[in-house]
Amino acid sequence: ADVVLVGGGMGVAPLFFLAEELGRRNCRVTFLAGARCAEQLVVGKIWNGAGGVPGSMFFRDEGKRDMNDGEMTMVVGETGHHCGTGDGFSTPGDAGDIPDRLFTCAMATDDGSCGHHGPVTDLLEKVLAGPGAGMVYACGPRAMLRRTAELLARYGVPGEVSLEERMGCGVGACLSCVCQTAGEEGAPFVYRRVCVEGPVFAVDQLVWG
Repeated sequence: ADVVLVGGGMGVAPLFFLAEELGRRNCRVTFLAGARCAEQLVVGKIWNGAGGVPGSMFFRDEGKRDMNDGEMTMVVGETGHHCGTGDGFSTPGDAGDIPDRLFTCAMATDDGSCGHHGPVTDLLEKVLAGPGAGMVYACGPRAMLRRTAELLARYGVPGEVSLEERMGCGVGACLSCVCQTAGEEGAPFVYRRVCVEGPVFAVDQLVWG
């Protein structure tokens, strides 16, 4: 299945672990990462670092130019090899010695310093307008998540979002992190605690206001 991951700001980081698990399940992943500027783009720091992502995902420092262009295709596996989008293949088998999982990433920055000049949800809309997107997972600022929910409703694609809320106690007692979710039995909405009943919710379950 084709899965789209959408991350904004700090919300990019936790999606790497989801991407790794999706890879194990043979999902084709499109990773959309956004930030205010290139310096704050977490995905670039990880790709150009000495290590990589835990587990089976490895990225070598051989494609900074591709990263700055704002789009990269990675093949993930024990070889630790990745390729830029100019390498001219669309499936893992085309790359010869490459393992069996293909990840595509596109980046967006508010100031245009890396990738698309604008919000990462612009990239999401382009992906949803094409074929193949079966599920979307998103993590980031509330405005980004609200726009993601609007786009998923428009294109009829299911999705889940991980909310970022300030939490006082973390155990559900203080109610400082509540969010509005779809009501039951005629109620317009029901409050749910992000720390206990979240932080992940289906997009059609949330009331954005």
